[in-house]
Amino acid sequence: MRNFFWFAVLVEFSFANADDHGGAKDLSVLDRPLKSTIVSYQEVHEDSIRLPLDKVERINNRLTIDKELVLKGSVTDITYLLSDEMDRISYFESLKKQLQKGNTEILFECYKRACGESGLWANSIFKVRELYGPSGRQVYLVASFGENKARNYLSVYGIERGNRRQYVHIRQILVDRENKKEIFGNENNVFENSDRWILPIEFSGNKVSDVNLSKISDIAKNLKNYSSNELVLIGHSYFFGRKTVEKLVEDSFEKASNVKQLLAKEGLDIE
Repeated sequence: MRNFFWFAVLVEFSFANADDHGGAKDLSVLDRPLKSTIVSYQEVHEDSIRLPLDKVERINNRLTIDKELVLKGSVTDITYLLSDEMDRISYFESLKKQLQKGNTEILFECYKRACGESGLWANSIFKVRELYGPSGRQVYLVASFGENKARNYLSVYGIERGNRRQYVHIRQILVDRENKKEIFGNENNVFENSDRWILPIEFSGNKVSDVNLSKISDIAKNLKNYSSNELVLIGHSYFFGRKTVEKLVEDSFEKASNVKQLLAKEGLDIE
């Protein structure tokens, strides 16, 4: 169960420097690193965007991420070459403080080897060769933005290469709306067409995240005309990483049970 909502504010950009990669622009919602240069820039729409929420590593010659989001939407990738006056860690910490001032939730952060293999971030996740460097010199965070019904994502990855050059990669993901199935816009028939309603809920572990708790009340209100024996709650877990099938089933059951309990508190019982 993933969040598929739009956050229009993040679409705004500011003007770029003359030495930047052609057509590049800063995100207006973030401070640009001091005297930095944009060396790589891309705006694309993708159907399967991997957003790691854990370290990235290779096990048995296979890319492995124990926890991640797989999203569909518009992606803006910006890679900055930092000047000698800016350190990646200092920028990372200042940016983190900036993000925490808004309606933002930090979903994951890591430092150095706890982030996994730098080469996998550079070549498989971001596909930017400048980001390859020693794994002990990297830093990464993921944040989600917006109101409860309009969450989008921003990731920040920093690396110092062997030649001492430092780079910061910003990735903004504006998630597609999935027609009517994930929004509450059709209260008279929320199960239109497929008889399924994808609930826009994010989790922290196997519990509904704090920022998503208010959605439970909205869901209960929109399903109030259905009796308990007309509804079935289904939890899905993606098969990735090192978890066994049994553990994935256990996790999805715990997630569904938590949602069921919270809905019951709002007056919606599901048998």
